[in-house]
This record gives sequence, structure tokens and C-alpha cells, in this order.
Amino acid sequence: MMGIIHINQFGGMKMGVAKRDLPMDAGQRVDNLSPLVQTFTPLQEDSAPEVIEVFGTGPVKSMVRYKTDTKTLFGTTTVMNVARALAPDTDGSSVPKQRIYVTGDGTATSKPSVFWRENDYGDGRLLGVPPPTVKLKLTVVKKDPLTASNIGPAFDAVAYELWAGMEKLLVAQWQGQHASAARPGYLDCHTSGTAGYSLGMADEGNKAYQARVFGTAPDGGLDPFLAVSLPQARALMADLVNVPWISSALPSTTMWGHTLGSTKCAAIVFKAFYPTYTFARTGAVWDALLEITKPGLLDEPLLSARELNTMLDKVAEKFDIAKSTDLAQAVARFNFRYAVLTNLLDGKAGETTISNITAVLNSSAATDRINAAYTAFAGTVYDLMQSALGAVADPAKALVESGDALTLYSSNRATAVAAIIAAVKQELTGGASQVTTRPISSAKALLDAQKRVLYKAASASEAGKQAAVYQAALSLDFTPVLRAVYNATTPEAFGDLVDSSGSGLLTNAGGRLTAAAVVGACDLLETAHADVMAVYAEAINGVRSAALEYLTSIQVVERHGDLSGVELTETRAYTWTLVNNWGEESMPYLPGNGNTDAEFELLELDGNDEVLVQATMPTPTEITNYGYAKWRLYRSNSGSQASAFQLVFEKALTDNPVTDKKSNAALLESLASMTWEPPPVVNGKYLQGICALPNGFMAGFIDKTVYFSEVFRPYAWPSEYTHTFQYPIVGLGVFGQTLVVLTETGPWYLSGPEPASMSKEDTRSNQACVSARSICPVDGGVIFASPDGLCLASPTGIQVFLPAPTGKVAWADIDLIHVRDMQCAEHDGVLYFLYGHPEANGAMWLSAMHLQTGKLVNVHLGNANPPVRELSAIYADRSTDTLYGVLASTRQAVKLFTDTTRRRLASFRSKHLTLETYTGFGWLRVLGEQSATEPATVRVFGYAIRPDGTEVEVALTPAVGHYTVTNTLPVRMPAGRYLEYEVEVQSRARITGVTLASSTAELQAVP
Repeated sequence: MMGIIHINQFGGMKMGVAKRDLPMDAGQRVDNLSPLVQTFTPLQEDSAPEVIEVFGTGPVKSMVRYKTDTKTLFGTTTVMNVARALAPDTDGSSVPKQRIYVTGDGTATSKPSVFWRENDYGDGRLLGVPPPTVKLKLTVVKKDPLTASNIGPAFDAVAYELWAGMEKLLVAQWQGQHASAARPGYLDCHTSGTAGYSLGMADEGNKAYQARVFGTAPDGGLDPFLAVSLPQARALMADLVNVPWISSALPSTTMWGHTLGSTKCAAIVFKAFYPTYTFARTGAVWDALLEITKPGLLDEPLLSARELNTMLDKVAEKFDIAKSTDLAQAVARFNFRYAVLTNLLDGKAGETTISNITAVLNSSAATDRINAAYTAFAGTVYDLMQSALGAVADPAKALVESGDALTLYSSNRATAVAAIIAAVKQELTGGASQVTTRPISSAKALLDAQKRVLYKAASASEAGKQAAVYQAALSLDFTPVLRAVYNATTPEAFGDLVDSSGSGLLTNAGGRLTAAAVVGACDLLETAHADVMAVYAEAINGVRSAALEYLTSIQVVERHGDLSGVELTETRAYTWTLVNNWGEESMPYLPGNGNTDAEFELLELDGNDEVLVQATMPTPTEITNYGYAKWRLYRSNSGSQASAFQLVFEKALTDNPVTDKKSNAALLESLASMTWEPPPVVNGKYLQGICALPNGFMAGFIDKTVYFSEVFRPYAWPSEYTHTFQYPIVGLGVFGQTLVVLTETGPWYLSGPEPASMSKEDTRSNQACVSARSICPVDGGVIFASPDGLCLASPTGIQVFLPAPTGKVAWADIDLIHVRDMQCAEHDGVLYFLYGHPEANGAMWLSAMHLQTGKLVNVHLGNANPPVRELSAIYADRSTDTLYGVLASTRQAVKLFTDTTRRRLASFRSKHLTLETYTGFGWLRVLGEQSATEPATVRVFGYAIRPDGTEVEVALTPAVGHYTVTNTLPVRMPAGRYLEYEVEVQSRARITGVTLASSTAELQAVP
């Protein structure tokens, strides 16, 4: 065999490697081939050009896809960084909206800005909510002095804190039907049986569980406690696997001789606990309650410790099962439904039991009781409504004239009672049965809605009576009578019918155990638990009224009436913030924060005095730039400058001046935005390089300093969240929870879950970043350009993965590379980068490298020969999975490689191939998809050495200078013997192999 050249791997180029030293699959020059595969696969052509809205004059350096009402693509003539974040639902549409946050080159013409998708608030606005810069004008309006002789208002001033403190003393302990060693059929998953939880915690997330365990006794026989066989249990569990709060998962541990999770055991886990509440009588909250009952300058508390204890005892009665009928009945229902479930799982009850109980509940005896309960209930509700309308001469006429008819009211008692019964019964039963199966909440909401419109019954002809009717309506309380009919119509109210004459319907009827029966029992148990919690919620809401009833009984106000003459005064400070129409709040006006006054103005005023507040509002330009819409007034609650400010009110910008008449007890939440500064400006330089980190905050830089935003508040950039470096920063990138800070001398890492806890790490690498536009996040790290090549910053450190060409001139100064203007973008695992000295319109060369295989190719848009530079910017849009390129000549964008009907003209020139001996080739064969419309053009070159030692290139081609191959048949080649060859292929078609052979036999031997 004389020799064969067979090329079936069309790899990429290798930077700085001589043509003879290239690997076999590499090429000297590779144009428009897909970097994703090793075959000769031309890249697809691009979409038609699209219009870009360009800001600025000159070449487009950055672009972003951002859909507004009329536009989609935007570009800038400066370096632009973009971070995206979902915005809160402020318009009630429940549709997530996306904001993009943009920074430029740090100059005044490219200030940090924010845009909202779909153009909801115009074309955008400047990022941040700058605080007020003018202090408030405050004027004290004197009123009658507040003295201890008027102790009632003084007590009102601390009442709110008293009620709140009492509620904080409430502690929940979980109760229920606990298991014991004597009844091994149940597993108590809560180790202690009772565990205290603060009232503020979500009780649904802290409930204990119980589990029904089925299995065999230690000796292998049938467990005497179990009436359900193990196969039956496993079949039941298979039916229940998707039922909420029922699970077959148990830890692998031993319980009563059973190894849970083994092949001999099965289990069903279900909720079986409810809380009881008690008041904690020790601790800081208790001590604070005693302290806050001593207002102003009084020498003794309003309540003694004994009296406070007595008041808590009175209030605690609402939480005591022994003293609260409603609570006792709710707990009894819970225990009854728990018994039904456990009897089902014990095999003592089944579908026959359920059927018998259902029959009893639908019997005439039960129906008579239910009708009587609803009739009494509806009559009482009607009478309460009628009493509220007692001041109206003609209620029916008044209701018609009000234009807001009361749907459950009629002047005819029988009609009204029937309407009330039908509406409430529907809410309590759902129409599925005649007994109550649903919580009380929806029925209560129905009656409360009727109560709110009662006051409208006063007609215009009865002026002066409407207020009285309104107060009478609001004073109505339907809860006791509604609770009574609820208690009288639940299934548990008919226990005497179910178990009459010792029939034992509940425990002895048996029947097949089914998943439907267990699910139904579980649902009833869950409803009973919700009812217990509803009774407790009503009790918590009644804390204040019960406390006031006791305080009235001991005449706490009257007994301090002899302290006349003691004036109750306070010292107060004010500040204010601005709020935009997205609900974003500025930091407050602070003395000394670039403002003229050095400290807060302190007002000495009596508790009855009022304060007239006048603010200097933003200018129309500022309102446009930042979207200001409202302002908030805050004041101190103790007079100390160091104390927390509390919200007085929020007003529209047009509501100014205003008068503050609020008591300290009526103040709202504390000021949260004390450190929420707008994006920084340092010596006229604005934030650059904005990027989003995974835990909801953003980063940017100015000169040598990195800044972070508040978590989920990209408009707030506290000054304490800063890190300063020794050398100027070029740009930022992100991988994981790490911010890569790329400086002029080397990279640094800042890592952490939140801006307040970011730690600095020196990578100890001298790979300086030379192009902000080259910074590109990729899977596992961040790519950037350095004088030594393209580098990857990753958790393992800094690596050069695309080295610069070696030689006498640095990479950054080579015309064909010129990394200082390089721009990178990653798309589908391929890194695309623009490089070279930009032409006047910004055009540069485009190359692409597959990050996994390292295949490097050139990319051209047109068919110019030789190729020309076409693009000034590239951009990968993640939301549409599209790579865009900006045409330098027209400042329009194309979607790269998206035309599925056309392919680029691709070319591949092989490495310099050196054979063992001088060889002549007679045949050329191209395997692929070439055709008459998409031929393959092949050039073959042989190399000879002249006597003077110089190399001569000889084209081994027909007269036309190349072979045009339209099929896979061999093509005859001219004579010639050479030691070294190069092969060049050009086509729009996919090619799998090119072969040069000396004879047809050799050609046929190649697969």
C-alpha cells in the first residue's frame, strides 16, 4: 500500500500551534463549522435583521432583549450590564412580572436604571429611591394638658401594649389520645407527649402525629391486639398513598417487639392532637406588663401583680375546657371522630358501621332535632336584625330605598327565617347531608356580611338616625347563636341515637375496612381539629374585652383620680421617607447625612398636644425619574434619638401639610429602611457591573469598591455592605454563591449567603482581566480575558483554558486577537467571542469554542472572500434560548444560526500532513450529503523542497483550481509525488469523510 490520507474528524483550530504540530483532527483554519460535532457540519444561516432601539451614537457595544408594548431589542453604545429579577404583584393580576436592572460605564449619561417588562410604568426609571433632603417643618399645636387626674386617656396610651403582652404570654401544649404500653396498637411519634410552642408559631407545622402499626407478634403468630391482617393492611396502605397527611413512612426502629419498616410490619400515620393554652406568669414579657401599666410620672402601677394575675385568670377562662362550653363541645367532637378513626383501624368498625351511622343521622328523629335547632337559631338572628332596625319607622321601605338590600331580611318573619335557615344550612353542610360537616367560619362570614349592610337601612328621610342604626348593627354578635346551632347539628350531637339501647353501632357492626372509610374519617378528624382551633381563635380575639370587663369591675381608672396636677409630657423626634409607586421605600431623612442640621429636632409636648407637619416634596423631574408616589411620617416613641421610629401614617404626595394627632399606642410598625441607601455615587462615578446573586441580592462596583444591595431590595444599597480592593475593578461575575471580582491585577472571590456575611478570598492568581465585555458566566464558573488567554474562574481556582499565541508580541497587542475589546457570550455549551481591533463601526471577528471538547472555529455572516468583520456585539438571551448578533453596518440584530432552511458555506484546511515516503495519489473520494446544488469543493496541495531549501506549494487540482464533487463517486487526480500534503474542503453540505488513495483497491479498503 503506497499511502492513504483519510480525514473523518474535522476538529477545531489550536491557538499558537505550528501547522505540522497540530493533532490529526485539528485544522489550520476552520470556518463556519459547528463546534458541537466532529463531522463537517456547516452552521445554519441567520434570521432576517431586526430593528434595535439604540441609546447613544456610535457602534453598539451591548444589547438586551426586553419586551415592552412596542419594542423588543435594545442596545447601547457603552458597556451595559443587566441583572433580572421578578417583581412583586402590585396590580393584583397574580402574573409574575420581570424587572431588569441596568448599569453602564459609570458616567452620568448611563446611571443605573430599572425597567419593568410590558412597559407597565413607562420606559423605565433610575434605580433607587433617594431619601428626602429637606427636614420637616414641625409646629406644636397646644391643647389642654394631660394630667393624672385624667388617668383614663393615660391608660388608653398603654392599653395596646397591655393586650399585646397578654397574648405573648399564651403558650400552647399539644394534647390528645396518647398511646401507652397497654395499647400497643398505636405509636406516639411525639417523644414527650406535650411540648410547648409559642403562639406566634404556625401550629399546623408543629403538630405531633400518631401511627397505627400492623404486624406480627415477636413469636411469629398473629398479634392479639390486631384485628386486621397484614395483607389487608398493606392493601389499604396502597390505596391511601396519595391521601394528604397520611403516610406509610416510619423510622426503622423496634416498638413493642415489632421492627418497623420490616416485611412483617405496616403503618398508617395520622394527626391526633389538639392544643390547650395557658398563660405563662414569669419571664421578661410578664415583667414588662407590670412596667407598662405605670404611665407618665405615676408613683405606683395601674395594676398590682396580684391584680394582673386575677385579670389573667378571668381571661384564661375562655381557654379552659372545664369553663368554656363551646371549647368543651369542640374537644368532644374531636375525641369522638378520633374514636371512629381508631376503631376503623382496629378492625372494630368498617363500611357496615359507617352505613349504620349514616342511616341514623338521616332518620326522622335526627331530622326533627335539626329542624328545631335551625328554627330557634333563625328566629334569634331575625330578632337581632330587627333590633338593629328598631330606630327606623318602616324597615322594609328603608331597605328598598337604601339600594343595598339585606338578602336575609324581610319584614315577614316567616320569610326571613326560611331564608336564614337555607343560607346557613348550605354553609354548614355543603348540601351533602343534613348534619353539619363543615367548619363554622364560612357561615360566620355570611352573617357578618349581612351585619355590615344593616346600617344602610336608614333612609334619607330619617336623617340623624343612620349613625345610631350603624352602631347598633356593628354591636351585633351572631357568634354565640351560630355556635349553638353548630353544636346541635354535628354528628356527635346524635350519639344517644347511635348507641341507644346498647346497640353498639359504633363499635360492633364491623364490616370491610376500606380506604374510602378511612379517608372519610380522617377528613372528619381534620375538620374537628380546625373547629377546636377556631374556638381558640375566638378566645384570643376576646382577650381585650375580657380584660376590660375586669378592669372596669375594679375601677382601675377612678381610683387614681386624686393625682391631679401631675402633667404627663414627652420628648418626641420626627423623620420621613419617600415611597415610589412600586412600594419601594427610601431611607429616612437623617441629620448629618449630607444635610445641614446636625441632629434631630426634639419637641417637648404634652400627651394631648398635636403636631402640624409640613414636608418639602420632590420636584416633578424627581417624581418622573424615581416614580415617587407617597410619603411616610415616622416619630420616636420614647423621645430618645437612639430609639426606633414608628410609622405614624402614609400619605399621597399631595397630602401636605398634615396634623399628627395619634397617641403612642396607635403608632404602627417600626422604621425598617434606616440603612436603605440608593445606589452609590462616588466622585461623580455611578454604579457599574451589576449582577444578581442567587439568594436575592445584587452586586456592583465603583473604582476599587464592591457594593451589595439589600436582600430582595435591589433599590437599597447599604453602605456597610462594601468591600474595597487594592486595585481598580474591571468587572464582576457570579458562580454559585461566589462573586468573582476581576481587577487589573488578578481575581478575588467574595462568598456568602447574604450581603452582610460575604467573606473575601485571594485567588493568588495574577491573571488580570483586560476586558469587561469578556466576562461571561458558564456552567461551573466565570470566563474572562487576560493577557495570557481566556481564563476560567471556578471553585478550584483560576485556569487558562484558551492560551494566547506564543511569540515576541503579547496577545493583547496582536491585531488578529486584541482582547481589550473582546466580548464573550455562552449559548448551548459554546463560548462565542468577538475579538480584533474594532473597525470604525465597531465590527470585529467572531469565533466559537465548544467548552467541553475545546473545538475552536471561526464564524462569518456573509460570503465575502476574503471574509470581513460583521458584528459589533453579541448577546445570549436565556428566556428564549437565542443568540443575537448586532450588525455593525446597520445597527440591526440577527438571531444567529436560526434559519433551518439554509446553511453557511463552511471550510476546513487540514494540518500539514507528512507521510513516511514520497507518495502520489490517483483518487479522491468525498463521503457526505453533497449534491449538484450543494457541491463539495476540494483543494489538494503537495509540498516540495527546492535545492535552496525553500518550500514550494503545488496545487494538485484541475485547471479550474479545485475539484467540484457532487456525489460520492471517486474523482481522478493528476500525477505527482510528494512527502507532505494539505487538504482543504469547502461546502454547505454535511460531509463525513475525505479520502486520498493511490489506487482503487486502497480506496475500497477505507470504510
